[in-house]
Amino acid sequence: MKFSRNQKVYSEGQEASKVWIVRKGDFEIEAKLAKREDANELRIKKILGINKQKMGNVLAEKMPEMRDLPSTHKLSIYGPGCLLGEEDVLSKKKVYSCTVRCYSTKGVLYEVSKDEFLKLLLYEKTFEAIHSNIKHK
Repeated sequence: MKFSRNQKVYSEGQEASKVWIVRKGDFEIEAKLAKREDANELRIKKILGINKQKMGNVLAEKMPEMRDLPSTHKLSIYGPGCLLGEEDVLSKKKVYSCTVRCYSTKGVLYEVSKDEFLKLLLYEKTFEAIHSNIKHK
């Protein structure tokens, strides 16, 4: 699918029914954040896929600065080869945790339905298990 600058791919709270793969262009991730700093830090880490060891100190330093900013924050920009929405499709909440917009003048995304994405994951896990068994023989 083709997108133009600022065109929304999906919105926070919308049903997570697709995964998107960035083919061309850049796409911006933004989310509404709560007033509590600790809740925001955990939410930002989840959206960006950051574990506690990686980048925890940087976020801890920046959270007080974010206290007085607007409630919607731009968190990251994803480019070609990146997946969008995959964690939300797999989550128990089944809704998108952030809003994604086209950041560049033009962008192109591949669209994968939730069912197809789950089939691909299952296929890949099965393939990895078979490959591992063959490797150990």
